[in-house]
Amino acid sequence: MAKIPNITVYAGKLLRELRELSKISQKQFSARYDLSKSALNHYENNRTAISFQLLLKIAREYDMDKNIIYDKIKHQELYFKKKIKLSFT
Repeated sequence: MAKIPNITVYAGKLLRELRELSKISQKQFSARYDLSKSALNHYENNRTAISFQLLLKIAREYDMDKNIIYDKIKHQELYFKKKIKLSFT
């Protein structure tokens, strides 16, 4: 498996959509991923960037193909804290 770079990404809309699809509260969702409710709230409102590793972990648990994540990045629905170059192959 390829090593995932230690980067952060703003993914609030996606996180909120996944949580709401599950019909669970921020408290339940944050407990599932060992986050504080406050941290999740900051992630969902794009006040804080989430680690790309954690984002991919959450996406995998929701059976979301990583290509969907990359496609959202490509279309600027998700964006990185620092400007980086990704290869979409």
